[in-house]
Amino acid sequence: MPGLRLRRAEVAADEIRPDRIPTTVPLRTAWEIAREPELVEAVVGLDVLLRHRYVRALDLAALAARRPRSRGARAIGLADGRAESPQETRTRVRLVLAGLPKPVSQCVIRRGGTFLDKRRSGYSAAEVPPGHQRVQGGQHVRVRARPGQDLAHR
Repeated sequence: MPGLRLRRAEVAADEIRPDRIPTTVPLRTAWEIAREPELVEAVVGLDVLLRHRYVRALDLAALAARRPRSRGARAIGLADGRAESPQETRTRVRLVLAGLPKPVSQCVIRRGGTFLDKRRSGYSAAEVPPGHQRVQGGQHVRVRARPGQDLAHR
């Protein structure tokens, strides 16, 4: 079947759900996803499991700690579960792999405690690269950021 992957692996008795068709428990499934060869897609899968609370970040971190140099540990380190779509995860991971800081997912922008906007991802003002553009009065405005400057107060 297209899109279906089968894999053989040693599985401990406590990693199997004894349903009509035995399947692995969510944490074991997450580990198998984390070990996928395509790192970005592995993180997409982990984000889905985290977002829908099939697994907990703490439990994934414990798995990664047992094999810190593994491909699975690297994918777990990039997952955060806050992305609302696979494309948000792909964008976040590709930014990090390109050497940029990890953006904040589902970030809320406030000024003086007042809600201004919600973005799918973003950086704090200190991390915004010089030349960042924002919309002001319906027009794009080029903003020159300086380290430590809060762009929300400009």
